[in-house]
Amino acid sequence: MRAERSKAAQGGVDLTAFFTPSSGDDRQKAKAAHQIEGVKTSEDLEAALRGFLKERGGRATKTELYEWAKRKNIPPAPLYSTISRMIAEGRMIKRFDDGSKELVYELSSK
Repeated sequence: MRAERSKAAQGGVDLTAFFTPSSGDDRQKAKAAHQIEGVKTSEDLEAALRGFLKERGGRATKTELYEWAKRKNIPPAPLYSTISRMIAEGRMIKRFDDGSKELVYELSSK
């Protein structure tokens, strides 16, 4: 127990650090780290998604979409909620591709 306290005092991990209010700079850095690259609204996310699919000929596998989202710092929840909304509104089609053995998302002609 004493060794753990001295480790925290020497710059180790402090499990109670989250109790201390962080400075404004820390909050700004955290917010910037989680900010989605170039995306402010769900409409922006949809436009970015449509742009990505158009670059790929109007279709992409689930893995390709996930990798693209990771590169753009887009969390899975907003990505998949946008995809679900586009499918429900008929602007995107989801199907299984036997060739790639994976789900494929395609822009619909609507």
